[in-house]
Amino acid sequence: MLLGEYLGNIWCVKLMGKIGNPAFIPDLIRVINETDPLDFIFSDAVHALQCIDDAGHHDILTAIKEGQITEPLTQMDLLQALPYGESFDIAYQLWNPEDGENDIDSFETYAHTLAGIVDIRGIEALQDILFEGNAIFVGNSLETLCILHEVDIPELSIIHKQREVAQKRRERQWKDMDSLGRKINAPSLLDPITDFTQPSNVGTIKRDTPKVGRNDPCPCGSGKKYKKCCL
Repeated sequence: MLLGEYLGNIWCVKLMGKIGNPAFIPDLIRVINETDPLDFIFSDAVHALQCIDDAGHHDILTAIKEGQITEPLTQMDLLQALPYGESFDIAYQLWNPEDGENDIDSFETYAHTLAGIVDIRGIEALQDILFEGNAIFVGNSLETLCILHEVDIPELSIIHKQREVAQKRRERQWKDMDSLGRKINAPSLLDPITDFTQPSNVGTIKRDTPKVGRNDPCPCGSGKKYKKCCL
């Protein structure tokens, strides 16, 4: 594919997302299935499907259930934009498959998906994994669901404490980096200009014998003036 065609397809996919017409769903699914997840157009197609009008949500759910979209992480990304009980059921099954072979290793992705679906059952599901994975990200999604459903749980105080500890850790890191930067940018004591213009480690030089003037008798004992002899 020529670069111009590739970029043209990217803009076309982006435009599909902006328009949001459900008629674009088959084309966007085809892009997802025929491109590499690392390609820009792949992520643009996922985002475009997330932006499809509500009228197309049933078709996207059907595509996921029927295996038209097979990548579990991609399914999770799409489910977070579908706020339905059926979406929660699919996400929960993806995370807790009957055969125990979980293909999703990101606690953050799962938590973010449940927060997007907004099903109240997500609270209990995230409570179960709060301390298994990245507690900060899971905690944020869990707190979001609790606020939306006006539910108070004991874990909220722990989540707030963890967030406070993480914030203090970041502040210490920023302070240490700032201190290190100041040291690196400070004038060096070994700067050649500094050594020549402001010597700080040279003591006073003292002579072992009195200074001899040009017209004084030469110290060698010749009887001549110093300037006429040894000078």
